[in-house]
This record gives sequence, structure tokens and C-alpha cells, in this order.
Amino acid sequence: MRKAVLFLVLLFIVMNGGCGSEAFPQNLLRSQSFLEEYDVQPEYVMAENTFYNDHSVYYTCINNWLYYYDTKTGSSGKVCGKAECNHDTASCNAYLGEIVSGVQVYDGKLYWMSGVLYRSDLNGENREIYRVLEGSAVNMSCRFYIHRGSIYVSFIAIGVEEGDARNELRITRYSMEDRDASEEEVFTQTYPYSNIEHWCRFYRDKLYIRVCEPLELIEGPTPYQHDLYVYDIADKELQNIWSTQDSDRLRNVTVTEDGLEFLHFRMTGDYIFINTEDQWPVWRSEYSFETGEMKSEEEHAMDPGYTMVYWVEGHYIAFRNTWIGEEEKASYRMYDESWNVLGEGEMEGRPYIIGADEKGILLKIGVGMAESGLYRIPWDNPSVIEPLIQIES
Repeated sequence: MRKAVLFLVLLFIVMNGGCGSEAFPQNLLRSQSFLEEYDVQPEYVMAENTFYNDHSVYYTCINNWLYYYDTKTGSSGKVCGKAECNHDTASCNAYLGEIVSGVQVYDGKLYWMSGVLYRSDLNGENREIYRVLEGSAVNMSCRFYIHRGSIYVSFIAIGVEEGDARNELRITRYSMEDRDASEEEVFTQTYPYSNIEHWCRFYRDKLYIRVCEPLELIEGPTPYQHDLYVYDIADKELQNIWSTQDSDRLRNVTVTEDGLEFLHFRMTGDYIFINTEDQWPVWRSEYSFETGEMKSEEEHAMDPGYTMVYWVEGHYIAFRNTWIGEEEKASYRMYDESWNVLGEGEMEGRPYIIGADEKGILLKIGVGMAESGLYRIPWDNPSVIEPLIQIES
């Protein structure tokens, strides 16, 4: 009960600190400063919008329920302040629905997608269907981002046309101010295979789109077509700014003040990620906003079995996943940018990196088909794992 009261007080403060308006000041569209209330948060892009930090309160969807973590008080729980609620049925404010794609706080309101785009107050009350988005009801690959007065939706439409497979990567844009306005096309491209990888990253008045397309499906290293696009959100113009073909894969794409950073890896074994002694090479490349050039670092051979590697806020973190009987475990090592080991540890389950804050790397841990909570590996003591939100089994 004490946690619920603290959370309601905090929500009252936060909600009364913002106007909750849908209108975006158009004179700021070209701003080259980060707009806290209107820009997608770059430090959590690896979560693909399933995590959000709003005025020191973390929101995240875990197993179709909305949870919070208050960084000031250390309290956490489901986002529902109804005193009579047991927080275990669909009538609870914290229940978001099945197959939730994305959770984002924008201008004082909470948005999430589960078949359609919903909106509510920050405590889950006054829930409403905000609007229907193309692809959101039938496509599990659908993602959404709200940035500077617009909703951007990306998904892959899979179908057949005249006997041939037709796989379209679509990115569309919707107005936040006019919910009745039709969507606008940002990107549409057809591919022969459905396993297309793509990343959307926002920086001020630009949307960068990285696409990784398999050219053929063969045993051994798969050849890929890599393309980088930029969409000017003010002029509504799309441009291909870089392309190459190789057999490299991408683990993550991050945004800095200077450009985009990509973490690459190359499989050397049989596409096995657990219980393996494979030693994969990994390396970073950087695309400069100023020069438009792509530069690559030297390859680094990972320790045997460390096949899941991420680049997070100037640090590498690598995982070695193993099955022991019916139990899945992961060993991890954190490195600095020169590959010096800063700490290592072990966890029960399967880790998912979602970003970082000033205290450390943030991750979720999957146990079977569910997730066990939200955790942090501290920068100053990376051999421990701090539980921020733990789900009761």
C-alpha cells in the first residue's frame, strides 16, 4: 500500500508538470537540440521502445503488464493506483493486452500498441484507443516511435503476388495533432525474403533507417545487401546515403552526437548461440553526420562461446549462453572500448540489453517464454547484478 501511495503522489507531480497537449510547436521541428518531451530517447533505442524514462520514473512492459521503477525512492511495481485492485486481471490499469509492441511516454501521456495504439494517463487511467495504425493488428514485427509531433510505424508485410513471395518493409508516418489524417509514406521497399532486418534511429530532425537484406538463402555465410537511408522529417524527403554487400551481421545500432555506431559480428560456426565454443570476430563501424563517411574499427576475436555482444555507452558487454539440464544460464563480461575486462558475472536465464543510464547497463532476463524483471549491471561494480523490478512467479 505504501508503494502505491508513493507512486500516486509521484504521478500527480509529473502529470501536473506537463501540459499533456498533442500539439507540437512547429518552430522546433528543425531544432538541433534534444527535446526531452518530444524526441525519442537515444540511450534506450535497443529496447525498441519497450522501455522509457520519464522524469526519473522508468516504465517498461514485462509479460504484457506495465511496471514502473522510481529511481529516487527505489520503489517499483505495476502501474496501477486503484486501491481495490488485485493487479491480476485485465481490469487492472497495468494490464496492456497481448502482444504489446512499444511503450512510450510522450508529452505527459502514456502510449502503447496492442492491436491498435492506446493512450492513457501515466497511472493507467482514462484509457482510450488513440488510433488504428497500418500493420499493428496483424503484424508481430510492428514497431512504433513518437517523435516531434508524428507517429512512425515500421513493419514487414508478407504476402504472395502472382505466385511469388512479396515482402514489403513499410515505414509510415501519422500526425499526432490530426488523428483523422491519412498516413504518409516514409519508406516502402519490396524484398524476396521475409527475414529482413531493419533499425530506425532518430536524431533531431532526421530519421535514419538501416536495412540488412539477405540476397540468397544458402548454407554457410549468407550474403547481405546493407543500405543506410536518411529521411528529413521537415522536408519529407528520403535519401540512400550508403550501401555495401558482405556477409556481416549487425547486433545493434546506436546514436551519438557525432553519428551512428554499428556493432558487427561474423559467424564462424554453425549458427549456434548456446553451448558453443565458437570464436566470432566483432567490430564497430561509425557513420559521421558531418562527413557522411563510414569508418570501421579493427576486428576483435571474442573469447570462445561469447556469441552475444553489445556496444553500450562506450562499453562492450558479451554473453555466453548455456543450457544445463533444463536450466538456461548466461555468463557475461564487461569491457572498456579497448577490450580490457572490467568485470564479469553470471545470471539465471537469457539476457536482453535495452540500454543504459548513468549508473550502468540496463537489461531484462528471459526465463522460458516469460521475463523475470528489469536489472542493472553497474559501471563501478560490473560483477554484480542489481534487481530494479522483479516479477513474482
